Amino acid sequence: MAEADWLRLQKKIFGRYIEQRLKEGGIKYEVKDIVEEMKSGQLMIDLLEAMSGQKCKKQLKPAKMRIQQIENANTALDFVRDSGVDLSKIRATAEDVVDGKEKIVFALIFQIIVKYLKIDEGDEGKAIDIREALNLWLHNKTQGYKHVNIQDFTKSFHDGMAFLALVHRMRPKLIDYDARDPGMKESNLDLALELGAKYLNIPKYLSASDIRKLDEISMIVYLTDWYTGVTLLQKQDIAARRIGKLVDVTELHDKLRADYKTRATSVRDWLDATIVKLNERTFDDTLAGVKQLLEQFYAFKKIEKSAKVAENLDAVSIYDNLSARLINHKRPPFNPAGLTPADLETKFSELESAETKRSEALHAELARQIHLQKVFKRFNNNTEKLNKWSADKDAYVKADEKINSVEDAEDALDTLNLFEGECKHMQASALADLNKLGEELFRERFEKSSEVKATQEKLNSLFSSLSQGATAKRAKLDAALAAQKALNDSLYKAFAAAVTDFNGHIKGLRDALAADGKKSLEEQLAAAQGVSWGGAEGKIAAIQAADAKIQERELANNPYTNVTLGDVQSVLEGLKALYTKKVALLKEQIEDKKRGGLTPEQLKEIDENFRYFDKDSNGFLNKKELRTCLQSLGEESTPKDIARVFAEYDAEKKGRLTRADFERFMRASLGDTDTPDEIKKSFRYLSYDKDHILTAELNNVVNNRSFTDHHVKYLSGEMPAKGAGLDFEAWTAAVFAR
Repeated sequence: MAEADWLRLQKKIFGRYIEQRLKEGGIKYEVKDIVEEMKSGQLMIDLLEAMSGQKCKKQLKPAKMRIQQIENANTALDFVRDSGVDLSKIRATAEDVVDGKEKIVFALIFQIIVKYLKIDEGDEGKAIDIREALNLWLHNKTQGYKHVNIQDFTKSFHDGMAFLALVHRMRPKLIDYDARDPGMKESNLDLALELGAKYLNIPKYLSASDIRKLDEISMIVYLTDWYTGVTLLQKQDIAARRIGKLVDVTELHDKLRADYKTRATSVRDWLDATIVKLNERTFDDTLAGVKQLLEQFYAFKKIEKSAKVAENLDAVSIYDNLSARLINHKRPPFNPAGLTPADLETKFSELESAETKRSEALHAELARQIHLQKVFKRFNNNTEKLNKWSADKDAYVKADEKINSVEDAEDALDTLNLFEGECKHMQASALADLNKLGEELFRERFEKSSEVKATQEKLNSLFSSLSQGATAKRAKLDAALAAQKALNDSLYKAFAAAVTDFNGHIKGLRDALAADGKKSLEEQLAAAQGVSWGGAEGKIAAIQAADAKIQERELANNPYTNVTLGDVQSVLEGLKALYTKKVALLKEQIEDKKRGGLTPEQLKEIDENFRYFDKDSNGFLNKKELRTCLQSLGEESTPKDIARVFAEYDAEKKGRLTRADFERFMRASLGDTDTPDEIKKSFRYLSYDKDHILTAELNNVVNNRSFTDHHVKYLSGEMPAKGAGLDFEAWTAAVFAR
């Protein structure tokens, strides 16, 4: 290659390299004539400061005269030597720099580049050359691509296929790699340079023919531009994955919100309508009618209400799932007006109250109808009894009834009341008439007055005896009635107490399963898995035993609770189902958190690179090993960045990173950082630092894995317009507000 051509290429490649390094150091600078611009010494100092992370201690002075310019150049060269750059082979002087001797200047720049293309190990005398990291990175990125066989840093790139493989690896939609012919070298290189300029931020400062003229060092320097460009695409991929995951999370959260609101609205509307129905008090004044209403009421509690309780538990499970996810993703809580689980719980309390009142009303009507039937029955019975009054009244008073229930006692007292009334009536009528006739006979001095008197005394004695017997009988029946009522009341109270005890226990279980933003996912899982069902099942058994005693006496309408055995069994079954879903959800979230958003491929690549660069297999990376390792992963880092990484992630503070330290750092670097600032930063990577993004720029990063056409369609439909593109800042703010 002609010397003029060589100098032209060196100016372009080294000028571009210097621009990139200065940009990384926060200096925006355009190199126009690198030889001319090196004369002042300032560009040399800026380059060394950006690459070494150190500051030049001596300031340059204004220089108009040659001697002043030479002094400044000497200051710059001293800084270069102090930074560890070996200038012994080129013998560069300040005069050479000021005079613009091209070969000397390029040799000087070359030595600076060599210094920072190689990381020395210091006292151990070892060196890890950046060629090694670059070679490993190239092989990682082009592995599996036919027609790519990187054996050197010159000829292996002359057919353009390696460059096209790098592009295709990162952006498979941009190029049909399999259709490319390695024999079409010029065409392949032209396409690679165009794609590099359009997507990798590599200006087309070289032509296809220039690529084939580069020597090894020039090609290595040029490949660092592709390394930086591919790193940009890799950062875009990480950004796209973060955005894609945010879209997935947002869609899932929105779906859970909609699903919960649909279910909760259905439950609430049913509750409102059912409460209205339960408050109706229209009866048909028949025993058959009220019995049918009671059957419908019990069927409602067993079937319709149980189904809605289960539906509500499903809704609560969705709400708890969403709440846990919102806490985990640091989102505002979801509190739909009038539809929260607490709101529905209040509605269910209103339903319970309406059920209790409905039950009371139905049983009161049932009692009324039963009483009327009993009165009718007694009317017929009493008619018959009157017909045999004189024959059995004495036997009745002396007999003891068998009392086994409140109803038995009440029936006996009703009969006694009737008997006493009959006695009074007989005394007021027949006996009074008899006594009246006797008095008349006495007045008239009837001859058989003594017989009349005897009969009169006998009858009066008989009624007196019946009255005394009735009084004694009433005392016995009153005591029997009180005993039966007390027994029923004790059974009712025992059942209600067992239900209250069960409800308190269930509340504790529900509290243990509820999402808690103050506890970690692991603590919540431990609490959920620590739940024991033995206590609840034991309390169900107590309720069953109490219910069996009530059923044995055929009792109904418990005045102390409206809850049935079936109700508490349904509650426990629903809570167990909710527990199963909760544990599965927490395990899923913990596993996702452990991965930190990294793909299995990324975790494998991180592990392989760590082990590769851990040269002595001691399980640690020092600062120089770390930088080379990061470069192989596409994570370029300045000395300042490396120092920051060690300050934050070197847990032992021994100037080395363990495997665990390194993985924590990479999770933070490559994983899904879900904050508004990181998401907006991710969009800026994709939009090339614009405040809006084009749909085409979203399409460019589709990889059909972590970022798909669906994500592009969703974002295009959800983001408001801004300029020629989409307003990602407004969309991000809206997403994190819900």
